[in-house]
Amino acid sequence: MVKTSPASSARLLLPLVLCCFLLSVKICIATGTADGSEQWGYVEVRPKAHLFWWRYRSPQRIENGSTPWPTVLWLQGGPGASGVGLGNFQEIGPLDADLKPRKSTWLQKADLLFVDNPVGTGFSYVEEESLFARTDVEAAVDLTTLLKKLYGENESWRNSPLFIVAESYGGKYAVTVALTIVEAIKAGELKLKLGGVALGDSWISPEDFVASLRGPFALLTRVSSWFKQ
Repeated sequence: MVKTSPASSARLLLPLVLCCFLLSVKICIATGTADGSEQWGYVEVRPKAHLFWWRYRSPQRIENGSTPWPTVLWLQGGPGASGVGLGNFQEIGPLDADLKPRKSTWLQKADLLFVDNPVGTGFSYVEEESLFARTDVEAAVDLTTLLKKLYGENESWRNSPLFIVAESYGGKYAVTVALTIVEAIKAGELKLKLGGVALGDSWISPEDFVASLRGPFALLTRVSSWFKQ
């Protein structure tokens, strides 16, 4: 388990507190750093259902390179694990859980977009329990609604192809939302370039995955029995 100091935790929560304040008084639904390197906010994807997002612009970003600079949409697993918290601060974001620079951050190669998906995960929330997403398709529709809002308001984002990257149960989200995105693009409802989908240790077929572990577990059992002799 990653431990954080009280000061680090306070600094980590500050953007959320500010964003919640702005949302509560209906001033705006998004904010960010003065230089635009970070943006975060809420999108009401359905009445009383709110998704939280956090975007980093890479300091290595090349605007007029031979290939468009990519954006990675990171989807965590679970279901119910926070991409903003785990994927960002414990895996690929620019800072670790103690807010120290991470040498291996993916921000060196792409802009990063984290979403606490589905509603009810991490900082995302619903105002009534009946509004939780019940299926992967419902979660995909909510996430696509968020992308419509963000890419509709940020024209500069559209030049950057979006790559959906997911791990564990996030693999189901990634595939489902990719199909929903394609449908929205074809219908003219979403102005976005979908670059591709990448799945890492994705929990697609639990039955097959568990069956594939029988060999290693059987070997481990034999080794344990040998040591007990």
